Amino acid sequence: MRAKDNFLVVKVDNQRHRDGVPTDNTDWWNYGGLTRDVRLVEVPGTFIRDYAIQLAKGESHRLSGWVQLDGPRAAQDVTIRIGDSGTTIRARTDADGLARFDAEANVELWSPQRPKLYAVEIAAQTDRVEDRIGFRALETKGADILLNGSPSSSAESAFTSRLRSARAAPSVERTHRCCLVGRASSASTSCGSRTTRTMSI
Repeated sequence: MRAKDNFLVVKVDNQRHRDGVPTDNTDWWNYGGLTRDVRLVEVPGTFIRDYAIQLAKGESHRLSGWVQLDGPRAAQDVTIRIGDSGTTIRARTDADGLARFDAEANVELWSPQRPKLYAVEIAAQTDRVEDRIGFRALETKGADILLNGSPSSSAESAFTSRLRSARAAPSVERTHRCCLVGRASSASTSCGSRTTRTMSI
């Protein structure tokens, strides 16, 4: 790395993956290229590459997940603090920089009526990141969708897909209830839509 006149080569493509978004079989095509601002982030030699923290399956007072480090100092102590819940989880990464955990936690569950978000800190010996996370259990039972163990109208799956294109071609939205509407969000609401997916071309 020099003080100036450095070059950065970026490769972009629109290859699909079965476990990605969009998947191999979907109703829209992702275009390749840089369509948003790009930031260069300076990180330590060994940094927190990724992590996952969520309720353990079938549990409302246990958290499980993992932390992945990237760099030469793979084996480190990791501490996860869950905001004002008083929960602190400690783990140690292995030779591949991965730490898995499963621990008791007294957390308030997220709901539309009380959308509780916790300030979460993930700290390794060489890096530290912060996030805001809500913990909730979403599952199905027969034809019902259960939010935190209870049927909830707020958990209904009514979705709208919106295609954002040029001004000369107004976007069209289609819900799973076969309702065609224009740009206005009020039109989506009249169709019973609670979630909107927006795509750009």
